[in-house]
Amino acid sequence: FTGSLKAYTSSFAQESALVCRQVCGGAGCLAENRLTELVRDLTLFTTMEGGNTILELMTARNLLLDFQRGLDTPKIMKALGWVGKSVSKAAKTGPLKSRDTSSETLTSQEFLGSALRYKKERLLYSLARRVRSRLDEGRSLFDTLNECQEHCLLLSRAYCEEKVYRCLRNTWESCPPGWDKRVLGHLLSLFALSRIEDDKGWFLEQSYLTPGQSRAVRAQVLELCSVVAQEADQILDAFELTPHMLDSNLLDGAKKK
Repeated sequence: FTGSLKAYTSSFAQESALVCRQVCGGAGCLAENRLTELVRDLTLFTTMEGGNTILELMTARNLLLDFQRGLDTPKIMKALGWVGKSVSKAAKTGPLKSRDTSSETLTSQEFLGSALRYKKERLLYSLARRVRSRLDEGRSLFDTLNECQEHCLLLSRAYCEEKVYRCLRNTWESCPPGWDKRVLGHLLSLFALSRIEDDKGWFLEQSYLTPGQSRAVRAQVLELCSVVAQEADQILDAFELTPHMLDSNLLDGAKKK
């Protein structure tokens, strides 16, 4: 999980910093505003141990190790077929199969957790079948993983997103003293729904979502973004940023306004 989390978060941080620099126009390129320095440091951190693609491939390989014992038995294909049917059945009986597009359903933890877990398990079982069939043809594991590289990357990201969601959900459910459970809930729902929206094409291909539900997910993400924007100050205060971190001419101008 550590490798996939590093790859996931560093890519997100690098993309976020680049967007911040770009939306600030020419001011974002000035050294005194420190955004160029931030982009540079994040790029260095992201690639220090090699590209994130390598870490994601290693994560997928480690997930497949859980199947190693099964891959050595002649019954693995039958077992994977049975599991695949179970996953397909889960899609047909998923929380949105009733075509419900209400915000209550879309932001329910039952739907969010089931959708992210379904994607992770579906990709894992599919990759295991692909690897097994190629190994049966006499190909090496190295060549097999290279041929299934795109599938490996999808699995690694789906695994990390589902794991992050579960950690966030555990925090939300326990809600440590002094924390605002309502704000945590908004962030949790926004994270999970934005991941579903980002992969809505995949969910539509798997018939997990209908086109109407896909549009409803997008609308709900936009609504949650508006809600979270109103809570931005409270969220930032939770990070307890030091004065040095906020030392920027851009921020000074915003404070004066």
